[in-house]
Amino acid sequence: EGVETLDGHVARFTPARTAAAASPLILILAAGVVSPFTAGILIFTLLPFVLGMALTGMAAGAESRRQFLALERLSGLFLDRVRALPAILSFQAEAQQTRVIARASDDLARRTGKVLKVAFLSSAVLEFFSALAVALVAVYCGFNLLKLLPFPAPDELSLAQAFFVLALAPEVYQPMRRLAAAYHDRQAAESAAPSLSRLEQIDETPRRRAPLPSSAPAMRFRDVTIAYDDTPVLSGFNLTVAPGSIVALTGLSGAGKTSLLNLFLDLSPLSGGEVEVGDARLSDAPDLTAWIAWAGQAPVVIRGTLADNIALAQRGASPEEIEQAARKAGLDGALDRRIDERGGGLSGGERRRLGLARAFLKPAPLLLLDEPTANLDAEAEAALLPLIHEAARGRTTLIVTHSDAVAELADVVVRL
Repeated sequence: EGVETLDGHVARFTPARTAAAASPLILILAAGVVSPFTAGILIFTLLPFVLGMALTGMAAGAESRRQFLALERLSGLFLDRVRALPAILSFQAEAQQTRVIARASDDLARRTGKVLKVAFLSSAVLEFFSALAVALVAVYCGFNLLKLLPFPAPDELSLAQAFFVLALAPEVYQPMRRLAAAYHDRQAAESAAPSLSRLEQIDETPRRRAPLPSSAPAMRFRDVTIAYDDTPVLSGFNLTVAPGSIVALTGLSGAGKTSLLNLFLDLSPLSGGEVEVGDARLSDAPDLTAWIAWAGQAPVVIRGTLADNIALAQRGASPEEIEQAARKAGLDGALDRRIDERGGGLSGGERRRLGLARAFLKPAPLLLLDEPTANLDAEAEAALLPLIHEAARGRTTLIVTHSDAVAELADVVVRL
């Protein structure tokens, strides 16, 4: 968000700033060669103008940052509501969500109005001092030519010289006008800078890929702590998992069960302790992508066929392997069935089976399942239980669940 604002800053504001810094001084120097007094008038009007522009610029920058935050909030709200539109319609929450978006839209309009108010004030300051400079130079040149100055003339101007300095006067402020017109580009870029600066903090160093074990690995959690923004969600967790065993993680929502799984996906921070998986340690940040088969509550779906979606788990999988994985997961129907990115065409049970089909397709020694039967009725859950047990065969498996029936599949049940 905000990357496009850099174009205006680089392409328009930066050249305008360079021109505004150099051109007025060169023009004033040229005017001073002909008439030092005229150069003094231009400097006299330029100094308060620069001060006024600096003050209005600081005010405009603060308002522009607030406007950008309001725009980010409205964009995020709108995108979230579009994604959650089926749920909003199901719960008949259209009116309530419309009011939420309307309040965010009104806030953006109010902050945009404040930015425009400061922009108009800046333009008024520019035009006032520009007109004042031209007027003072014109009066001085005219009275100088007519010999009507009320004080001794500091220099004698010819008609050509008077015309020359009078023509230069408005040009002194022309680069300032272009700078003022491009100043909003700078404000927009600076407002977006905090969001863009976070991109620099992303560590792009490739992680070491851990050698794939030949069999299901053992796992050991030693005093594991997971914290977000210094707020721990799990602390002092200890567990030893035998190779090839199934462990069910149960407990209240918010106890840290999913966060524990996310450690292996690099989605949760290991704030303390150590996790050993076979010969690898998570504190060394190894790349365990090839080790893990994953099935979450809502498997990611892409626009394409059912076969395309199953194949996401294993690059280069053959049609026969995809068909076999679908059959093991109990996915009936043609594999060339079209699916949209929201999962249209799949029931809740079929979407869970899609995640299991991916797990069957990928020959990974570690299986992670996050609420594989959540929101399913008893009949659909009972149909999935043998498939889950089959998918876990020969792998070390962690299952996050609230279901007693799923927990009964486990060799060890851990309550957090």
